[in-house]
Amino acid sequence: MAEGTPDELKARLPVGHIRLRFPEEASLVAAQAVFADARRSDDGLSLTLAAAGDVGALRAVLDRLEAHALPVEALSVSAPDLDEVFFALTGAGGSSRVGGVGLKEAR
Repeated sequence: MAEGTPDELKARLPVGHIRLRFPEEASLVAAQAVFADARRSDDGLSLTLAAAGDVGALRAVLDRLEAHALPVEALSVSAPDLDEVFFALTGAGGSSRVGGVGLKEAR
């Protein structure tokens, strides 16, 4: 069983997300070719990349965008959520419950 505050548990995962929103479909399609492992977001013009979210990872993404002259309308960086922590720690999938992960109250 893993224990800790939500922030402590999230810190165990080295990967978060970088979300890129593009101004038009053509830029999105071109970016999908550059970032083959990216997941297209539900809003239609965004890609979500699994990335550490640190300065080096962000710089690498921005460098690739610039090298391919891809315009980005918005960018956000996020840490893993508790569902991702649960799935990583338990190997479970498809459930949104945080069953076996013992969460302490954040103080």
